[in-house]
Amino acid sequence: EFCCNNNNTTRERKKAPLFFLISCGDGWPSLQQAIMLTSLLMFFVPYTFLVYFMTPTFVVHNEGVILVTGASTGIGQQAAFALADQGYEVFAGVRKDAAGKALKELRPDLKNLHPIILDVVKSDQIKKAQDEIEAFCDEKNLPFAALVNNAGVALVGPLEYYDLENMKWTYDVNVFGLMETTKEFIPMLRRDQGRIVNVGSVAGLYGGKLFSVYAGTKWAVEGLSESLRRELAPFGVSVSVVEPAYVRTPIFGKSPDLAAEYGEEADEAYGLTKMMEMTAKGIELADSTAVTDAVIVDAVTNPRPQVSYVCANLNGLPAKVFVFLKWLLPWQVFDMMEQGLEKAFS
Repeated sequence: EFCCNNNNTTRERKKAPLFFLISCGDGWPSLQQAIMLTSLLMFFVPYTFLVYFMTPTFVVHNEGVILVTGASTGIGQQAAFALADQGYEVFAGVRKDAAGKALKELRPDLKNLHPIILDVVKSDQIKKAQDEIEAFCDEKNLPFAALVNNAGVALVGPLEYYDLENMKWTYDVNVFGLMETTKEFIPMLRRDQGRIVNVGSVAGLYGGKLFSVYAGTKWAVEGLSESLRRELAPFGVSVSVVEPAYVRTPIFGKSPDLAAEYGEEADEAYGLTKMMEMTAKGIELADSTAVTDAVIVDAVTNPRPQVSYVCANLNGLPAKVFVFLKWLLPWQVFDMMEQGLEKAFS
């Protein structure tokens, strides 16, 4: 609606057409503004339709077998439940028998949830899991519908003080474990036109302070996924990356007290205590795993799955907005904005 005052007379309020979103003078848009807005609409509407219809379609398996790695807790656990709720036979990768029993106790109603021992850094366990799942598919005459690579660790700290063994372990789990698991299951995925869903992180699109090692692993997942998507597209296999920001999971609880871990010298040099306090505040604002459940299910069931699923929030700001600003703004401006956020949360 709009109201225009002309010669001390107020016009009757009425519904404003779309052009009046751009006001000028007494509320009426200029011809140039109207042309500009019309041109934008004429560009973006066809562009949206063009992008949609150019997105390739993939086979949707309404039933089948799915493997979710790293399903003991957090995103993987809840994704396994969500996919089982969709009717899929879900193999939930756990490292210990106790974790598998805990899954069954949490959801005793899910008879189609199958815990399986799978540590992605152990080649023998990957091969054994592949053999078991392939035998199950053959026995039940079901396709292997999807591989959800969720297993991951999130240790943070300044590279200067980062323990080399922890660095290697982070890459072993987040990168090499994902690669080896995927490699083992590709023949089944090609045969059945299944899908790959790699759970990365917004850290794969934005490298924040103290996340150099973790962000490095997630950028690796981005590059791997993009190349793999092109490799497997001719076989009808889709590859999607889920890039969540802060989600309420135990993964951050596995990170040590950085000041205690790296010492007073590192704390003083890099402000570890301050940064972890800011991170803790961000985690307080974190979204539930419902947001990741939704996008993982979409990546598995949508005939036109997205290549990238940015979700959740970063210190209260939607991750999609944050990533868009990083793309849009010069790095100098973006870094200043980030510093402002740090001060606001400190």
